[in-house]
This record gives sequence, C-alpha cells and structure tokens, in this order.
Amino acid sequence: MLQSWPVNSDSRYEPSSTIVLSEAFKLAISSIWVGVELLLATTPSSSPSFLSIVRNGHHKATVPAILYTLAMTCQTVGAYNLDLLPYLMLSQLKIIITPIFSALLMKQKFGPDQWLCLAMITTGTVLVQIGSVSPRAVSLATSPNSPNAILGVLAMLIAGCCVAFAGVYMEMILKSSSTVMVRNAQLGLYSFFVALSLHWGRHSDFKTFFHGYHALVWLLVILQTIGGFLVALCVRFTSAVAKNYAQGLGFLIASIVPVLDSSQTVFQLLCGIALVSGAVFRSAWQARIKARPDSIIDKQETSNV
Repeated sequence: MLQSWPVNSDSRYEPSSTIVLSEAFKLAISSIWVGVELLLATTPSSSPSFLSIVRNGHHKATVPAILYTLAMTCQTVGAYNLDLLPYLMLSQLKIIITPIFSALLMKQKFGPDQWLCLAMITTGTVLVQIGSVSPRAVSLATSPNSPNAILGVLAMLIAGCCVAFAGVYMEMILKSSSTVMVRNAQLGLYSFFVALSLHWGRHSDFKTFFHGYHALVWLLVILQTIGGFLVALCVRFTSAVAKNYAQGLGFLIASIVPVLDSSQTVFQLLCGIALVSGAVFRSAWQARIKARPDSIIDKQETSNV
C-alpha cells in the first residue's frame, strides 16, 4: 500500500476508496457464487430463494462490519498522533488480544507453549517492522511536537480490541454457517455501506473517486478482495488465532522482499525473522503432534494405567 502511494500529494488516491471497491467486489463475487449454486441445485423448485438465503442471519454481520470500520478510524487517529515506531508496535496488539477473546467467547484453552508462541510472533512482527523501516522514513514520520500521544495510544488500544473481537466474532458466525460465501455476501453488504458512508463523510464529491488510480492501486484492490476470501476460509476451517499466525508470516515475507535490495541488514530485522519463523513452525509442530493418532493412543494408555 505504501508502494502505491505517490510522493506528490496532487496525484495521491484516497485509501478509503480502495476499501469501498474491495468490499463491492467481495459482495458481487459472493452473490454471484450463491446465485450459481442455486441454479445448479438438483431440485430448483424446492430450493429456497436467493433473498431468503442471504437474509438468514444477516444481522450477525453488522457487528464485525461496524467494529472493523471503528478500528480503521482509530488506526487513522493513532497514525496521526503517534510517531512511526510506537504506531508499528501498538498495531500488533491484536495478536495477543485475539486469544483472550477466543478464551472468553469460544471457551478455547491455550497452554503455556501457545502463549509463548503468541508472545514470540508479536515481538518478532514488531522487530520486523522496526528493522524494515528506513531511517529516512522514521525521521519523516517523527514529529518533535506530537499532537496527542495519549489519544494515539488509546486509539490504538481500541483498534486492537475491535479487530480482535471482530475476528473471533467472525469465527463464530462463519463456523455456524453451512456456506462461507453466504456469510461473505452478508459481511460484504454491510461493510460496503459502512465504508461508503465513511468515504462519503470525508469526500462528498464522487467525481474524484478514482483520482490517482494506476496499475498498483488496482492491484491493491484485487489483493484486498482476494485476501478477504482467504481470511474467511482460514477463520472458517481453523481459527482467528491461526489467522494471526498466517498474517504474521505473510507480513514477514512482505517485509523481507524490499530489504533484499538493500545492502544493509538491520539486527532487529534478523531477530524478528527468527522469532516469527520459530513461533509459526513451533505452533505447527504442536498441532501436528496433537493430531497424530499415536499420541492419542499413548494418552489413553497412560490414563488407563
């Protein structure tokens, strides 16, 4: 996203417009998918209508749509009132807060090893962010007279809680649904109108909606759309905590690529890479051990003895 943001302010695009477009694309693709499934049904006469399917439980999608919009607004406030490095650190609070909401809402239990992995991936992601930022970017983003640091920290705390709660809530409604695409259509509908109202509140003139758009911006919109479906599938078949692991690993790869062109390698970046990689592979190894039938048999034999 930063790569697609021009330095010249006259040619910059509005980030909220990309959110509107990506949500519109997700809504359109999900609706078409559900419509095609209805057309290909073996007994079309007895199958429910498209509106009845989409309207079933649609009110549940309002919660994550509102929370994600509130989180985006709070992140904007945090970015304005904080320097770059504190902002990057506080932006990863969702990784630690998500399992707390999972334990409270879904009664999931996390062992000491899992909490250790979460702490490792949180620390590693922060170190990767710090290590991949150039000194020039830090100097440009650092203001000697910060507008309101306390407001910025509070805004980032609210944003982290909103993202974490919305992720766990999405996991609950996606796992209670028979098809992911129906929930995606519902989420896309509410998110589209919330994002559109947010964009309309800042820019009432839609004639400049596509101002500053070029190939990289359209690529960003496409990636956001694909990412929305991948996140929904990840949460549906795994969990919101596993989604954070995947996002941490993806962020690690995205941060390494620009640094490969640089002759300087920052120590924080190397430490962050080691922590994130170790946390992801350690968590995957623990899941593999728990899924092995022989480990289950051993536990049963031990309990019988």
